[in-house]
Amino acid sequence: MSLRHTASLGISFFGVLIIVFGSGTFAGMSPAGDGIALLAALAFSCYTLFLRKLGGAADGLRTARKTVTWGALWTVSAALLFGDLPVLSQVFKPEHAPHFLFLGLFASGFCFILWSRAVADLGPGAASKYIFFVPVISIVLSAALLREAVTPAKIVGIVLIIAGSLRDGARDRRVICPTDIPDARAV
Repeated sequence: MSLRHTASLGISFFGVLIIVFGSGTFAGMSPAGDGIALLAALAFSCYTLFLRKLGGAADGLRTARKTVTWGALWTVSAALLFGDLPVLSQVFKPEHAPHFLFLGLFASGFCFILWSRAVADLGPGAASKYIFFVPVISIVLSAALLREAVTPAKIVGIVLIIAGSLRDGARDRRVICPTDIPDARAV
């Protein structure tokens, strides 16, 4: 990964930080939850970088199965380690089982398969650039559908995310002339 690409990812990540923490107030928000969300983003970045080494580029279904299985094992281990959490007793009820199956198998599993395919086709660096657009899409949809206010901090964050992506994509490219393209009949 080049210095230019790393700087571009840094600019985009700074945009995400501004979106998350830019309101300046944590009324009704949890700083611990925001920190955990940022750690999850860091873990997902590491997952993306190591995906090819794990064999995920070859078989997205196998990688998704392993990822969801290990995620479930870690979740159960954490629940056993920290004891009976009140949240777990409220969440793990038989009537919630179809919801967990949908989220685990379809939402998460399908997303891991698609992400594995994106990393295989684009490479981890190029694919990771697109994950930064999730907050941008969330802000646009929440403003359009839920009529939520778009704050100046969110606008600055969106601009930084787009600037980081454009900076990474604005590499020096050689202009191809029609005379540079080999004639297929000559081969």
